[in-house]
Amino acid sequence: MTCRVLGLLALFVGQSLSRFRQPTYQRLQVFLAVALNCLPSRYYGELEFWLSTLKVVTIVVIRE
Repeated sequence: MTCRVLGLLALFVGQSLSRFRQPTYQRLQVFLAVALNCLPSRYYGELEFWLSTLKVVTIVVIRE
């Protein structure tokens, strides 16, 4: 995950659930990114595939 993706995710979550502060979400995202990178490569690859698929589907749905 790049900083750009983390920032966009923080903005999305911050706008949809505004009762918590944005730095709380950013810390959670960094923790999740580190936790995902600690997975064995087989599971990490599978997760990366599904997240990429979700990202492409989301972009296609938003563009229409």
